[in-house]
Amino acid sequence: MPLKVGVTGSSKIVTAEQVAALRELLSALKPAELHHGDCVQADFVAAVIATEQGIWTVSHPPLDNKKRAYHVSSEILPAREFLDRDRDIARACDHLIAMPASFHEVLRSGTWATIRYARADGKAVTIILPDGRIESGNG
Repeated sequence: MPLKVGVTGSSKIVTAEQVAALRELLSALKPAELHHGDCVQADFVAAVIATEQGIWTVSHPPLDNKKRAYHVSSEILPAREFLDRDRDIARACDHLIAMPASFHEVLRSGTWATIRYARADGKAVTIILPDGRIESGNG
């Protein structure tokens, strides 16, 4: 069965170390699809890398456009509220890759909410920390 990867991350900052680790991880996983939230920074970088690697990209855009990246993805789904589309990304993927701005879980963070949704669904989760270190585990 083709692998579907979801990506979540900070809309404020994504580090060069996270970008390098993401590029390597996507190259190793070779997913058929990458689902992203179409926000600036982490989502946009992931969608660009996926496109470069020939991966089908699926955009789950937010209703609130102020941080929207408008990546020209292979497929663009209807816009939804932030937490609804975060849950949709977690449900749509087999493996979630997260690039948070922090080293520890934060409440009231869409990135960490998506991680919690994926873990609750029993999905594989890989967190790329700001320094590029990787934490992996299943839900």
